[in-house]
Amino acid sequence: MANGLLATDPATSTMTISSPSSFASNTDLITAFSLYQDKGPYCWLRRARKDSSERSQLSTAPDQGKVFCIICRQTGRLEIYELPHVTCVFSVENFNYGMSVLWDNKVSEKRVSSNAALRDGAEEDETAGEDMLREAASQLLVTQVCFERWGEKFGRPFLLATLSDGTMLCYHAFCYEVPETGDALEYADSIGRSNAKETPRLGHLRFVRMPIDWVSGEDEEVGEKNPTLQFYPFRNVGSMSGVFVTGSRPAWLMICRQRIRCHPQVS
Repeated sequence: MANGLLATDPATSTMTISSPSSFASNTDLITAFSLYQDKGPYCWLRRARKDSSERSQLSTAPDQGKVFCIICRQTGRLEIYELPHVTCVFSVENFNYGMSVLWDNKVSEKRVSSNAALRDGAEEDETAGEDMLREAASQLLVTQVCFERWGEKFGRPFLLATLSDGTMLCYHAFCYEVPETGDALEYADSIGRSNAKETPRLGHLRFVRMPIDWVSGEDEEVGEKNPTLQFYPFRNVGSMSGVFVTGSRPAWLMICRQRIRCHPQVS
């Protein structure tokens, strides 16, 4: 991933490696990545670009949709790129802080810059305790990331990630609807206003953090190298879907009614 994207051509049985300029950074290296195919009949991420009225008009015909690349960088920045043009459509700073809600940086920048009260509040929202927490969190790297959706019609994507200290972050995606307040039109304009040639960003996409009963076991057996923790999505294992987590304490994360239930792997 550090060198680029690997593309295959079944017609010619060839493989090529491309190095998009969007990924190039000598100071902010990529620490984890995942691929996600937003396929029909309900292409969920495609609908996150629209408001509720436009979303109902989208076709539900089955299609292969688009492929998105989710990457995490050394500074904790999370980015979602739309392939094959490698266009950034969503980004979040300090993903490794484990914030309760995530939204696109471009939306928050436009929102704060257009509202003096929000801008002043953001400047004053600094305390000594928050500075200490941010400094501690800044030392953590995102080592694994998984972006997957289960359920053809009503399922929403889950975003899973692990940090270098063994912490697991679990987020559930949702579409944010603009509230009917006095500045609702201004907010909608801040999302939709962009160059016509640019790919629309996922302005309505949000992630809310969910609790998860999972322990990595990284504190055990100090001095010994623990097995590498990795995510392996699965479908229809005993009629259940979810993610299998490897490591010193492997576990099955089962998706039931859009909730994650942790079942430790008993040897």
